[in-house]
This record gives sequence, C-alpha cells and structure tokens, in this order.
Amino acid sequence: MRGPRIAFAAGALVIAGALAAAWIARAPVDRAPRPAPASPNGVAREPASEAGAPAPIPSARESAAAQRPLPAPRRGAADSRADAELIALEDKALRRIDVVALLDAAGIDPRELQRRPDADDVLRHLAGDELLVRLYMRLQFGLRVYPPDQPREAALRDARAKAEDVVAGLGAAERARYLADALALPEGPPPEPVYPATH
Repeated sequence: MRGPRIAFAAGALVIAGALAAAWIARAPVDRAPRPAPASPNGVAREPASEAGAPAPIPSARESAAAQRPLPAPRRGAADSRADAELIALEDKALRRIDVVALLDAAGIDPRELQRRPDADDVLRHLAGDELLVRLYMRLQFGLRVYPPDQPREAALRDARAKAEDVVAGLGAAERARYLADALALPEGPPPEPVYPATH
C-alpha cells in the first residue's frame, strides 16, 4: 500500500514544481512609471494608450457576473499532431470533469452553448482548464497552512483565482504536458485548504 502512495506523492511533487516554475515565471514585475516623452514644442505628451494590449482572460465567475458569453477556444482547427494530442488530452479531461456543474456555477445555459458550432471544443477546453486549476489549487493548499480565522470560502476563492491566472498563461505545449501529468494521477477529493489541527 505504501508503494502507490509514494509514487503518487512523487508524481504530485514533480507536477507541483513544474507548475510553480510556470507561475513564478509569469509573476508581474513592479516597474516605476516612465515620464511622458516631450513633444518638439516642449509640452509633455500623454503616454500611449494600452488599449491595443490583449485583455486578460476573465475567470468563470467574472464572466458570469458580467453576463458575458462563453469565450471561444484559444486555438484554431486541429491541423497538426500537437493539436490532435491536446484535443485527445482534453477529451480525457472531459470524461473526468462534470462540465455541466461548471456551466451552472458560471451562469451559462448548456442549451445555449450547444447551439454554438464550436460547443464541443469549448467543453473540452473548459474541462482541461478545470482539471489544471484543481491541480494547481492542490499545490497551493499543500504548501500552506491557513490560520484558523481564515474563512474556508475566502481561501478557496483566492486559490482558484491564482490557479486560473496560471492556467490562462500556459502555452499549448505546456498545457498538453501538464494535462498528461494530471490525467496520469487518480482524481482525488476536491481541493481543500489546510488548517492547524485542533485538540
């Protein structure tokens, strides 16, 4: 019995380290604001607008709050081996994750989604996202013991937001690698924050 537990723990640590590295690499760097460049007449110009920068992908809860439609998958048609591999992994995630519950939690009507021509792609992508989010939440909860006065719901909300940020920043190759690792592990109970033991 100890053998499978040790193998499971070793696999979880490998995945945790890789995801932590990905998260740290994407951490924002504090930068001091640069002064606005001066125009030829000596008057300071307004800094260029950042409207052209891509907007961050909203979490499912933010999408529900804003009543926005479900976004389309971030990749195009599967015309390469890498795309086909990623689709196969997301298909496996779809068989493991209850996406109907996710849609309900996000305020999305499954019947409306089914009318979209890319509904299957969206569901696969949603399942892959959720599997990776849960994996990263378990990593966070495994590295921290929460104070007794920290509400459980707040801890879950904070961990999910951080995990969603990391997953949204994964490239296709990273996503495929982490999905393969996550699918190789048995699905455990939902991630839960850890509190000090009370006597």
